[in-house]
Amino acid sequence: MQRFAQKHSSPRPTGVVAILIFGLLLPGIASTGVGQEIPLANGDFDTQRTERISLGWKLGAARDALEGGFPDLAASLYREALESPSIEPEARQEVILLLTSALIGVTRFEEAGEILDLYEGKGEATYRLRAAILAYESGDSAATGQILQNLPVEQVDPSERAWHYLLNGLLASDQQNFELAESYFQQARQSGLTSAQRTRFDEILFRNRLFSGQATEDLATDLRSNLEANLGRREGFQYAQVYAVVLDELGRKGEAADLLEELLRFESIKEGDLEDQVLLLLGLIAGETTPRGKKALGDLLGKDGNPELQRAALHLLVRQALDTSQTEDVGALLNDLIDRPTNHPLLDELYFLRANLELSNNRMNQAEADASSLLALFPGSPLSKSALRLLAYISWNREPPRYRMAAGYLSQLRALLPDGPNKARLATLMADCYFLNRDYENATDAYAAALQEAPDGGSRSPIHYQRVLSEIGAGDFSAAVARLDEAAGEEGADPLLRWRAEWNLVSKMKAAGQIDEAFERLRVLLSERESTAVPTELRLRLMWLYAQLSLEARRLGDTPELCQRIIATLDQSEGDTVEESLRDQLVSRTLLLQGQAYFALGLIEQGLAIFRQLGDGYPGTEPHILSYLIEARHYASVNRTVEAQQRLIDLADDAPDSEYAPVALWEAAHNAEQRGIATTYQDALGILERLVRVYPDHELVYYARLKQADLSRELNAFGDALNIYELLINQFPEHPDRFRAEISRADCLLAQASRNTARLDEAIATLQRLVDLSNLPVDLRVEAGFKWGFAEEKRGRGDLAQGVYTMILNRFLKDSQAAASLGARGRYWQARLIFKLGEIFEGQKRYEEARETYALVSAYGLPGQSLAEAKIERFSQPRN
Repeated sequence: MQRFAQKHSSPRPTGVVAILIFGLLLPGIASTGVGQEIPLANGDFDTQRTERISLGWKLGAARDALEGGFPDLAASLYREALESPSIEPEARQEVILLLTSALIGVTRFEEAGEILDLYEGKGEATYRLRAAILAYESGDSAATGQILQNLPVEQVDPSERAWHYLLNGLLASDQQNFELAESYFQQARQSGLTSAQRTRFDEILFRNRLFSGQATEDLATDLRSNLEANLGRREGFQYAQVYAVVLDELGRKGEAADLLEELLRFESIKEGDLEDQVLLLLGLIAGETTPRGKKALGDLLGKDGNPELQRAALHLLVRQALDTSQTEDVGALLNDLIDRPTNHPLLDELYFLRANLELSNNRMNQAEADASSLLALFPGSPLSKSALRLLAYISWNREPPRYRMAAGYLSQLRALLPDGPNKARLATLMADCYFLNRDYENATDAYAAALQEAPDGGSRSPIHYQRVLSEIGAGDFSAAVARLDEAAGEEGADPLLRWRAEWNLVSKMKAAGQIDEAFERLRVLLSERESTAVPTELRLRLMWLYAQLSLEARRLGDTPELCQRIIATLDQSEGDTVEESLRDQLVSRTLLLQGQAYFALGLIEQGLAIFRQLGDGYPGTEPHILSYLIEARHYASVNRTVEAQQRLIDLADDAPDSEYAPVALWEAAHNAEQRGIATTYQDALGILERLVRVYPDHELVYYARLKQADLSRELNAFGDALNIYELLINQFPEHPDRFRAEISRADCLLAQASRNTARLDEAIATLQRLVDLSNLPVDLRVEAGFKWGFAEEKRGRGDLAQGVYTMILNRFLKDSQAAASLGARGRYWQARLIFKLGEIFEGQKRYEEARETYALVSAYGLPGQSLAEAKIERFSQPRN
């Protein structure tokens, strides 16, 4: 507290703040769940789930910061948590209390009061205790006493009683009842739940024992006389310390510091821990932010001294460094203390505090190394649990996150904790780590284990449904269905969580191709009476998904009616039930779905009418733009390519910034090409040029250029085609389909070979190289092989062509591993190659070999089996 700071501590206001730094209010507040929002737009439930879990980690980190003595960091994290959209109301109330504690810890009392006003349980002991602290800080001791009088310590949670005792001690000290104050301060220290808390109480008691009265000039004169009479003796040193405190409270800080520095010159001060006391007092009076105070505290830490006084000095320096973000000097001191030849008695704390300093500077490797050293060198240290928390937090915050490592550290931490809510909370967090690592099978088992430890009540529902999401993620839809059906009848089950899980289940079933099963699941769910209790927004989304599934399941007759129900439900809902943006999205997407269904049913006029309604009401939206594509593709399917082409051009003209515009241009060019005459080829070339010019970075640019080259060949513009192929080869050396340009270039060279034999040689060299490229898809290598053999025949080297064909057969068909890799394109070229080789054998009158070659077509299930059988049959007929 500031008032306490003025009487009992260093120049920087600390007081009860110093106690809060160690999180006196932390351990007893129940751990509550945070929001478990699941995305409803597309069935991908990871994003918001990650936000929920990240909020949990943030709260855990804030908790550790408050408990470890770093209230600035804790306040920042709690503020972020309080503003998170993922936080649930119950957790929000907990965070309000904890943020209040942290703000008091950094003496931001006015802000703390504003935050505390947000707390709803103003009659609760935890609220009243904080109100008492803020009243004391405002100078209203009477209000503080009144609150404490009506708040017996027995009503206060054991984790917060230290604060209650401290306030009583402060009031007693203000009333000059120093014996009673000392008793309260001792009880406060004994009630501290962490080493950090007790260390800070030691600072308070140390100073209180030296002097707890009213400082006056007369008292200062008397103390100086006693000091001079006993100079150099133990009694003199004790008088000197009290004198220094009185000087400090009289505002004569410089004189107090000078006096203490003078005492350090006496050799007799090294008796017992007198020197340690003087160094700590000098640090407190001069202030840990000043060079004088830093040096005194550093000297205390560097000598063989009293570990408790050294611990107080250590925490003063580290808190100051973290509060001001000036960690270099303290970091250097910690390095010296850790690296010195003899082990420091506080070595485990030194490692832990240095790890926190490193983490505050985002040096995660160094922080991880220090925390790991603490565990390896001091397995029984009281800081082991904090080190494991720190390691888990570091693993979580790595980029990319190391979720499995975080789960491992949490498992070790759980082994050190007694059964209870904190241990149960870590079980859920472990399961979350597996879930985010997409290790859904282990996540399922971990959530099941967490359920065994979770207390009865509403906190079990999020864990239960997260287990369902893990089963869905693992693809075990039957287990997820059984779990959801089982939970639906349980008392206290959260219906909203259940329906969100159902959304994820149906979405994932749909993505896995189980359209009929997903459709049936939704049909049953939407017919349940309980579904009416689901929020309108979620119900509408489920209805829309049901309508979409009806289309995909080819239950086309149902789709228009289902769409009409959605529109009717929206019309009946109150304006504030569904957000306007979502309403627009649902209506526009439903109209698109309805129009698409009419087109699929052949009811074109009805479909066009719906699309006009969509364009009038929601122009430029994604559903409106998609309606262009659906209409155009319908025209193309019935060979009305001119109308299809025009509708696609309309899309590109009306929505040039849409992601669908380049796709529309690509399809428009295809429709022009389909008409198969020179003028439409020219149209296609122009459309493709527009695509390349307007969308130079789009992934279709490569294919547009490739198609331009192919069309140029159709127009006998082989020079233009060759230039484009070479441009693609040079401009896109890493493109996954770059070899398609190379093989097409070879085709172009072959087409020009009749007028230029050098072109033929170049084509052969290119095709031979492609056959030998092991990283080329097998289908392309087979195609290149066929064309290589064909080129050799064209060159007049039939024997060489036969050898090429035979090699391709042996390497890519008769080899079982290669044959298994053949796709439709490769199988086509293998069949053509077999017919070519069979014809060569026939020309050589090697009929048996020809028969065996043709038989390969049926043996390997290649296309052209009827033709191959006819050729084989011909060998059985008498020759004319």
